[in-house]
Amino acid sequence: MKAIGFLALLIVVGAGVYLAYRFGGEQPYNPLKSSRRYMALGLFEDAELSILKALSLEPDRIDLKFRLFEIYYLSRDRKKFEKAGLEYSDQLRGTNEWRRIQELATDLCPKSETFG
Repeated sequence: MKAIGFLALLIVVGAGVYLAYRFGGEQPYNPLKSSRRYMALGLFEDAELSILKALSLEPDRIDLKFRLFEIYYLSRDRKKFEKAGLEYSDQLRGTNEWRRIQELATDLCPKSETFG
């Protein structure tokens, strides 16, 4: 019964955030903050979806791409981490974010050639 109440609360809060964003509420929707909250709760799939949706609207944002790597790292999802590396390496190489991604990669997938 508690799980249903918690889920209902998440749905109501999520709906409120969406409506505030959609209809010009006081605080616009911030995918980085939203994903951070999901990550803190261990809801990595929700965090991923939040960032992927934001990337579909703003595909050039490096901070969103880096957050995606953080999500995959914290959820220990090697396959998605490497896939993102292949997809975004050309855009991110030479940036501070790429150097941080390489550091994460040495722990998560040390044998990967994608991040070398």
